[in-house]
Amino acid sequence: MFVVAIVVGLITLLASLVFLADFARATRSDDPRLPAHNSRARRHRWAVGMYTRGPEDREKELVGR
Repeated sequence: MFVVAIVVGLITLLASLVFLADFARATRSDDPRLPAHNSRARRHRWAVGMYTRGPEDREKELVGR
């Protein structure tokens, strides 16, 4: 049982390191002023809670609809 807990812990640690490396690469190449250009940029924006709205959303805000 102890070995299983160690293996699960190592797999969790490895998965979090892979996610962190992917997140770091996404933050380097992502420009928040432009629409997300790939799934890596969308995951990065989802993780930090940042979304880019399209021009149709901006028009609705300006008009007040």
